[in-house]
Parts: sequence; C-alpha cells; structure tokens
Amino acid sequence: MAVPRAHRAWVAALAILLAGAAPPERPRVGLVLAGGGAKGFAHIGVIQVLEEAGVEVDIVVGTSMGAIVGGLYASGYSGSALEAAVRDIDWDTVFVDATPRRDLSIRRKGDDYGFLADPRLRLDRGTPRLPRGVFAGQRLMLVLRRLGLPATGIRDFDQLPVPYRAVAADVESGEMVVFAEGDLPVAMRASMAVPGVFPPIEVGGRLLVDGGIVDNVPIRVARALGADVVIVSAFAEKPVKAAEIDSAVAVLGRMVDLMILQTTRASIASLGPGDVLVVTDLGPIGSSSFDRAPEAIALGAAAAQARLDQLAALGGPPRPARPPPETGLAGRSVRRITIVQDTPLDDAVLRARMRTAPGEPLDLDRLDDDIARLYGLELFETVTWNIGEAGADGVDVEIAARRSAGGPTFLRFGLELATDLDRAATFTLGTSATVAPINALNGEWRTQFALGRRFGLVTELYQPLDAGARFFVAPAATFVDRGVALFEEEAPAFDARVMEVQGRVAVGVNVSDDLSLAAVADGGWGHARTVLGRGGPEGSFRTATAGATLLYDDLDDLNFPKRGALVAARYVRSLPSLGADARYDAVRSSANVALGAGRHTAVLGQITELTLDGRLDAARRFELGGPFRMSGLLPGASSGDAALLSRLIYLFEARRVGAPPFEFSAYLGATLEYGGVFEALDAVRASGLRVGGNAFVGLDAYVGPVYLGYGYTEGGAGALFLSIGGLF
Repeated sequence: MAVPRAHRAWVAALAILLAGAAPPERPRVGLVLAGGGAKGFAHIGVIQVLEEAGVEVDIVVGTSMGAIVGGLYASGYSGSALEAAVRDIDWDTVFVDATPRRDLSIRRKGDDYGFLADPRLRLDRGTPRLPRGVFAGQRLMLVLRRLGLPATGIRDFDQLPVPYRAVAADVESGEMVVFAEGDLPVAMRASMAVPGVFPPIEVGGRLLVDGGIVDNVPIRVARALGADVVIVSAFAEKPVKAAEIDSAVAVLGRMVDLMILQTTRASIASLGPGDVLVVTDLGPIGSSSFDRAPEAIALGAAAAQARLDQLAALGGPPRPARPPPETGLAGRSVRRITIVQDTPLDDAVLRARMRTAPGEPLDLDRLDDDIARLYGLELFETVTWNIGEAGADGVDVEIAARRSAGGPTFLRFGLELATDLDRAATFTLGTSATVAPINALNGEWRTQFALGRRFGLVTELYQPLDAGARFFVAPAATFVDRGVALFEEEAPAFDARVMEVQGRVAVGVNVSDDLSLAAVADGGWGHARTVLGRGGPEGSFRTATAGATLLYDDLDDLNFPKRGALVAARYVRSLPSLGADARYDAVRSSANVALGAGRHTAVLGQITELTLDGRLDAARRFELGGPFRMSGLLPGASSGDAALLSRLIYLFEARRVGAPPFEFSAYLGATLEYGGVFEALDAVRASGLRVGGNAFVGLDAYVGPVYLGYGYTEGGAGALFLSIGGLF
C-alpha cells in the first residue's frame, strides 16, 4: 500500500527509531525569494505550501519584492496572514503619492486654481532637478511601516522569529549591501528601490537602490549564513520580441531586465542536487500587475506543489498554524512625539498639522492621516512615522521628514487654447515659480507669469503669522496687460487693451483647511486704449479699493470631482478718498457643488458678479467666455458691470486607460449654460441671457487635467477649446 506523501516524513522517523539509531541532524534550510515586483506575490503561495509540507525555514533572504515578502514572513506572518494582508491593501492608491485633497491646507488647495498643470519641476540654485523616481514611494513606506509593526524594537535581524537578510545595491560603488540589522521597513524599502521607479534611499551614508541589480536571487547570502539546503522561489523568463522594444524607454527598461537576468541565471546555476528550485510561470502577470495578487499567489502555490516530493523530503509533521503576529501596541498611549526634519521650518509648524498628541491613545489611522497632511505641505520628498521605545507609560512616536531632493523652488506650466473656427483664436501660456519655505513659519514667495491673451506678472509673499498658519498676511505686486471686450446684440461693440500696475495686501484667517476669510486692499495705476470699435475705455486711471473675501473649498478633486463644494465670494468698494478715479461697490461670487454616484457626477454652479453702485473701472469689468463660462465664446469675449451664469456640468468616467500603477481616467462630459453680461445692474434682463453648453473629452492625466471640446452659445457662436487644467 502506498504511503501518502503527507505521512512519509513520519514513517521515515519511525523507521529510524525502530532501528535504534539516532535521527540525523536536520539540515539548515534557507529560503531565497527573488525580486520581480508584483510577480513576487507568488512567493506567498510558495510559503503556504512549505507550511503545509512541514518545512521549517531557518533563514530567509530576499531581494526587492522578495525582500518584502521575506521580511514579513521572518517577522512572524504566516502564509495565510501574508495573503490576507496583501488582499487588504488598496494597490490602486499605494503608488499614488499625492495627499488626498481633503487633507491639504486651504493654501495648497489653491494651487489647483487656474490652468497650470500638476507636474512640478524643481530647481536647486537655479539648476533644474528631475525627480529621482516616477513615484516617491511615500505611501508604500507607510504600508511597510504598518506591516512591519510586529518587528518593532528589533534591530538585529537574527533576533526575528526567522533570521533574515535583505539585499540592496550601493548606487555609487555598485557594491551589494546586505541588511543584517537596522529598521526592518527601511531595509525592505531600500531593497525595492527600483531605479527610475522609486528614488534611492540613503541609509548609513550610502545611497541604495534595488538589489536585483547585483543579485536578484541571493543564494550566496543564504549559504554564507550557514544554509545547508536552499529553497529558491523564482520566476520563469519571459521572452521579449524585438518589435516590443520600440522606444528609448523600452530599450532602457530592457537593459535593466537583462542586467537582472544575468545575476539570476548565475545564481540559479550554483544550486546543488539537494536544493529545491520553484519556478513560477506567471504568464501575462507582470512586475506592475499589483491588482492581480490573488492570481499570482495561486500560481506560486501550484508551482510549489509541483515540487512537493522534494519539499516533503525536507519537511516534517505539519506544524500548527502560526498565530497572527503581535505588535504589542494595543491599548498603548503616545508618550512623546519626536520630529526629525531637515528644512528651515520650526518643528511647531509640523506639530500644528498633526492631530496625534502626547497623552492620547495611539491611533495608527490618525497617524497615517497626520503624515498625509505633512506630506501635503509639498515640502518633503518623504514623510514617515516610526514607533520608538515603548514602556508601561506609553510609546514614543518618531516623525521623519526628508526635504525634497530637487531644491526649494518649483516651477509649473500651463496652456490654454481656444478658437471660434473662423478667424479668431486665443492662447495663454503660463508659468509660476514658488520658493518655500523661506522662513521658520513656512512663508513662501510665488511669482506667476502669463503670455498671450493676458500678458502679466504677479509676485506674492504669503506669510503665516503663527505655527498653525491660522493667521496670515499676503502682500503682492501685479503688472497685467489684457484684452477686454463688449458684445452688443451679438456684435462686438469694442475691443480694448488695459494695462495696470497694482499693489495689494491681504490679511486673513484660515478658519480651517476648508475655509479662509481675508480683508483685502489694493491700489495702483493703469492705462486703457480701444483698439477696435467705439465706446471703449480710453486714457489713464487710478484705482484704490478695500474689501473682503471668503473661500470655502472641500472638493475631493477640483477637476473631476465626486463630492464637495467650492464657494468663493468677494466684496469690493472703490475709494475715491484714497485716490481712485471710479466709485463703485461690487460683489463677485461663484458656488459649485459636486454630487457623484459611481461613475457619474453632476456639478451645479452659479456665478454672480454685480456692480451694486457706480461703474467699474476698465480693469475690473466682469467677463464671460471660454470653456465652462459660456463655452461658445472665446475667453474674455464679453465684459461688463454685471454677469450671471448658471451651469450644470455632467461627467462620466468612461474608462481607465493604461495599467496600474500608471493608469488614468478618461471622461466624457457636457455642460448646459445659461447666462449673460450686462453693461450695468439696471440693464440686467432675462432677454439678455443666452443658452449654451459644450461637449468635451477629459483626461485625468499625469500632466494635469486635459479638456478638449466644442462649445456653442445661442446666437450662432461656437468655439473649439483645448485646456490643460482648470474646470472652475
């Protein structure tokens, strides 16, 4: 009768005892896990089969994703616990470093306004610095921190439940770096610093990248630790056709693959007859297929089952399942918070952005939210937490914030195009430069430049007056030369150019991250000239106004929102007593509410701009025209002392484009618009309001939101527009 495979180890042991001989000493087993990005999830399936076969692992060594899976297994996770942890992670967000908009300060939310694109080009002493990786790895590090909690306080990796090593590479010398001690999440993260994808990590004065470059299957490390038998989990080589290498990026990627492939082949060639090689063929599952973890785990288990005879020879009786790893933090309170950062900021500025405080229970979800709020200051390359010493009276929390490697200045760029498909077209190119922080309270200096329909320069100093940025002062200087126009009975009455030089100061209070109030005063000098038609502004003028502003913004996304509201209002009084030529009182408000359900969103909006008393000077006339502001007209095509616009914007998320983590959304949208511009408040009539709208395609792309569409306004006006940035 055949002996079941699961009982063979028992039968062998019984035979030895009956023969009166002492059982031979069990060989020391090393588990080596190869790097491979998302393919590394297959290691979890292999580990599950090892546990079922009763194989006791004495050493774990890994590279890249193998270092992460191996590090967690070494710190106490069972195969089933590893699978549960992987399933619980939202991999769609792990590689999205940007802080959720709800966690940004009201100042940082304002970065989205206008048409400047999202990407930032950093400058260090005037020299452009490109990012050191496509992803900063900010959220990935927080995930590793959470998963690595069972190893809290363990610095010597030989003291883990299973001795462990992670392999990285020194990017300067090319030497292999083997982590035998230190901070476990940092070791795992350094081993997975894929060149070009994640930035290198500095540890102990060395700049480290993915260990796959020097040894993707570190068998020799396991041997050096005394492994008698090595179990290797690796992946089948995937053939690449020449036609697939069709760009410089593809060539560079293939070069890295070949470099890793050579180390893999050399390592596997060193295996002996007693070692076990488990090779998982993952087919279409690639290194970036993080959304296919369950499939990869199942394929890894199947590959290990195919080697069960060899594994059973190393196994014993099935071992009881490992209990879930303990963190030892349950019920603990925060004893103290230590901040380590390398910017001019006062630590109090960072503490003011945190809700975690000494004396309160340790809440890891709240701590993650705090880290997101600090990262959202846009000053740091990475921000993370760590649990330090723990005692009966609580635990110490350490916050480490590393400043952006590219320097303190960043540039943004934008483009806006529109044409009426006849003879007229407008364009605006824009850029901004922000320097931050310029002092301990996180002051910043921003200069914006525009060229095209508007030609102008604005420079502003934004200075918080306290660590929490509750109170602020913002002086600014502006030079602008722009076009203004008025349409009467569907025909242009005039086109004019207005040039203005102005000084402004705002003093305000940030009530919360969603609400800001300010008092604003400005004054300056300008000149207007009519270039087409009659009745337009002519000559020089002086301005001096005082007023107040309100801004409420809790939209989850400014460009493709699902929920929230954006409300902006301003009251202005022109003051002849301070030298203004014109006398008027005016109000300007814009309210937008987003209501989303699944892939559908409706945005209800109302713009109301009224001159309550007097007449606006030429530089302050209210304008309509351009995408989503009477889309059939060119931007700024119509101006007056009063403007009204009601609109309904519909967005449909049509599909996701690309593969995670590089995918983005494509939208189909349309608007219904009803509004008009009037020469004066008493001229507002329903008969002067026009119906219009547009249909557009939107891309939530890496460069920022992109809209391409066609707008129509009652009276026969139509315009084709392309905009990068700026739904509102």
